[in-house]
Amino acid sequence: MLLLLSLFYLFNSSFAFSKLSPLEIDLDQCSLPTKLISSSSSNQICKYIEKNCNTSYFKISQIFYCKYNNLISLILISCLILIVLCLILLSLSILVSNYLFKNLNELTQKFGLNNQILSFILIPLTNSFPDLINYFIVLESGNSNLIIGQLMGSILIMFTIIIGFISIMNKNYIVEQPKLLIIDLSWILVVLILFSYVLSDGKITKIECLVMSIVYICYIIFLSVFDKEKIKNFDEELLIQCDDHEHILEQPYNIEDALDIISNDERQYGSIQSVSRTPSPRNSPRSTPLNSRSASPLPTPLPTIISVKSNENDYLSVNYIPKDKSPVTTPFVLSRSCSYHQPKPKLLTLIFQYVCNCIDFVLIFLIPFHRCIENEDSKWKSSVRHNSLMKFWYFFEIPLLINYQFFQLNINYVILGLIVTFPIVFTFDYLKHDLKIIFISVLGIVTSLIIISNISIHILQILKNLGLIWKISDYILGLLVFSISNSINDVITNITLATKINPILGINSCLGTPLLIILLGIGFNGYVVIQQTGKSIKFDLNSSVILSTTSLIITIVFILIYLPSNHWNFDRKLGIGLIGWYFLIAFINLYLE
Repeated sequence: MLLLLSLFYLFNSSFAFSKLSPLEIDLDQCSLPTKLISSSSSNQICKYIEKNCNTSYFKISQIFYCKYNNLISLILISCLILIVLCLILLSLSILVSNYLFKNLNELTQKFGLNNQILSFILIPLTNSFPDLINYFIVLESGNSNLIIGQLMGSILIMFTIIIGFISIMNKNYIVEQPKLLIIDLSWILVVLILFSYVLSDGKITKIECLVMSIVYICYIIFLSVFDKEKIKNFDEELLIQCDDHEHILEQPYNIEDALDIISNDERQYGSIQSVSRTPSPRNSPRSTPLNSRSASPLPTPLPTIISVKSNENDYLSVNYIPKDKSPVTTPFVLSRSCSYHQPKPKLLTLIFQYVCNCIDFVLIFLIPFHRCIENEDSKWKSSVRHNSLMKFWYFFEIPLLINYQFFQLNINYVILGLIVTFPIVFTFDYLKHDLKIIFISVLGIVTSLIIISNISIHILQILKNLGLIWKISDYILGLLVFSISNSINDVITNITLATKINPILGINSCLGTPLLIILLGIGFNGYVVIQQTGKSIKFDLNSSVILSTTSLIITIVFILIYLPSNHWNFDRKLGIGLIGWYFLIAFINLYLE
């Protein structure tokens, strides 16, 4: 836990030295007066923006109101902004899962941190890391209404849209471990009640932020001490093997993995199953959920699974054999590089894969990682990474990126200094292997955080312009626009987990994130922001905030009551009801706006 808090503190304190001054932070505020919101005169709004707002920050809004204020332009600009926003958020997901997490994983392995830290803290934190960075930047800029709306919207989507579709698509899935689900839902309910109390007075104080941070620590202690049976008997994860290591890499699941599973399914390779991380006792039959639950609703033969038992404290390696292959053939490990000469996947899948590859192509030139990490990636990544010129590229790129974020020294002097010290590159190959991995991993983590922080600044700018164009409040912008754009990755990946692998994995993916983004996203980040500014975080306590908070609590209570009365069956009635509930809440919020 100290490692993670130190990581947050390092980022938060380093961002204070970034190039945004307090004056520049104030200039990202631009609210239209009530008379202009109801007015249809674009010239008046144009003059107001030019006179009262930072025109460089609100350039998109200025162009719309001053030059292209018509319905067609509104539709085109809005669609373009939403597409760009989705691509940026998709890039954050890929960056975190493929680069930041893998470097963090290397560091934890080299420092000998146990797997419980990886499972309980590091993976959930890594999955939600872009949100946590976004929350800090938005809170620091004074846009608390936007972030509270995004938080409420994201949690509402998880427990209505995602769980609703999982219930509909899995045809009467019955929970096999209801007590564990009760524990998770009870924690979420308690945290939501605590958060509603924090919001009840229209401000978030330093003491309240400290309490939320302490509650998260208590939650981690609870998981590691009280809830050991959950680890021992029913803990399924996706495991990906790294050939250069003796351990199994347990990694966050993102949209690229979902596309691979969908692509494999389109190529008729059968379903991919999950596996427990906990080894079975020696000389005893292994009992896992795999023996009693079908991982896919598709009526297709399942792949052959070969479990390789290792040391008592190691993970199990799981290999998968396509359904059209015999068990005698060499099994393959689940990876993004797996390919077979079969019919091509659908066009939409190919488009998504092409977009992800383009994003990866950019990121691979920005973020370093050790050569073992690309073993499960495609061949083109391996060829780029192994190119002898890449170390020279990183020698110039990383210092320039760090200088851009922290120091802002004259770029000519920086380049001159790098040219003078260029021979250092040739000594890198003589470093010890472990020292080399640690050095590369630290650089990869630092560059990842820098890129995430700068992307988050641009996300905020895009959203503020969109809100000004649509003439809606920051809260509704966060609740209905930011949250939906930010949840696309979760919707695709969690539903794919549930329908193609195991329903409980998709459901569990929705349970850990709310605690993290409330208790750390608002609690810890809020504490740091208040510590810097000396002022409590204030927001507009309006009817939309009350409605959203109440609806979330009602949703959790309803699930806790409905499932036991329905014999723990996630049926279609539950799914349709949850999805309808989301649209009802969204419609009422729009009406109140």
